[in-house]
Amino acid sequence: MSIVTEWEIRTRGQRVRSAQLREVDAAVLVWARMGQGQKDVNMQTVWTKFSAWKTAVPAEYGIIRAAADELENELARQWRNKPAQMAGVGASGVTPTGWRLVMYAGADLVAANQQVPPMTTAQISKINEAMRRVKLGVSSARDAMLRVAKRRQFAFPMPEEEAAFTDFFGPYDEDRLNRVVSNFQALVLAFNGTPTFTDVRNRQVWANTYGGCVRRNLVSRSGQAALGGGVAAKAAAVGQAVAAPKAQAAVSLTGNVDMLVGRAFIGSGSYAKTTDDTICTLVHEFAHGTINAVDVPDVDGNGVFQCTRQSDDPADPNFGNSTDPFGHQSSQEPMDIIMARHHPEYALVNADCYGQFTKRILIGKAE
Repeated sequence: MSIVTEWEIRTRGQRVRSAQLREVDAAVLVWARMGQGQKDVNMQTVWTKFSAWKTAVPAEYGIIRAAADELENELARQWRNKPAQMAGVGASGVTPTGWRLVMYAGADLVAANQQVPPMTTAQISKINEAMRRVKLGVSSARDAMLRVAKRRQFAFPMPEEEAAFTDFFGPYDEDRLNRVVSNFQALVLAFNGTPTFTDVRNRQVWANTYGGCVRRNLVSRSGQAALGGGVAAKAAAVGQAVAAPKAQAAVSLTGNVDMLVGRAFIGSGSYAKTTDDTICTLVHEFAHGTINAVDVPDVDGNGVFQCTRQSDDPADPNFGNSTDPFGHQSSQEPMDIIMARHHPEYALVNADCYGQFTKRILIGKAE
């Protein structure tokens, strides 16, 4: 008996069916009647509809869980047994735009019956749309910082862009302002430089996470490599403009960012428009992977850090980095504002401050 026939028989008792489950039924029926389809498109449709239903209606999934798990396992098994068809994710003409998709090929994978197939066209479209918006957002943030650097109007009445700088990077300081400008110039280059998105949804450590970037410094300023020896190089490793302290210093990158993408990033749905929080998080992660930004610990209402830092020496690449980043990091707008007010030198190296500033500027800009 085929898996699709079993699905029909074993779920027949679920007479009241949600709209999402009816879409799964229809996709399974097409799969049963028409086969895999060109480049497995019918099977992929079943997977997409099934994943959306399982996420949207967990109570219904619980009722017919045994049959649902069997269907999911069979889909995963058939995907794994057809490696030549993996390229079929682009069959509809939807391909990565402005980024490069790489499948994680390591040995530390989740159990075979828990693995997910390659990205669907809808999932690729989500990242395409997110990249379109984040490029707009980070370019707007850079332009806003250039205007702030030109105006320097920090007295009342303060323009919105100066107010945003003050909120997320502290009161006006010429050196800190120039460093933030330079860092946003680097972030624009990173998003425009064909970053790699590595699909780690089947990797043990990363599978159920949002994803992220491993900390790296890709920045070279005024022809001087940002990495090297001595105190100046260490300062550069946290995104500081040592080679040329002015905002107009030439900025280039020594490579491309590698963003790791977990299951929480993909989510479900049509992805007509990514959330502003997604844009904020992408900038946060790219700040880790481009300017070696850190996760500064969270603070209380009085600005007191809630855990220790790896270093409080500004010349150390780990300056400000939380010793417990999973339990204590400043990664929410209200907390970032309090932290910047009390500890502006730490705000400069906090990845989330760049994400929140970009989000603030993007929300204020008509798209």
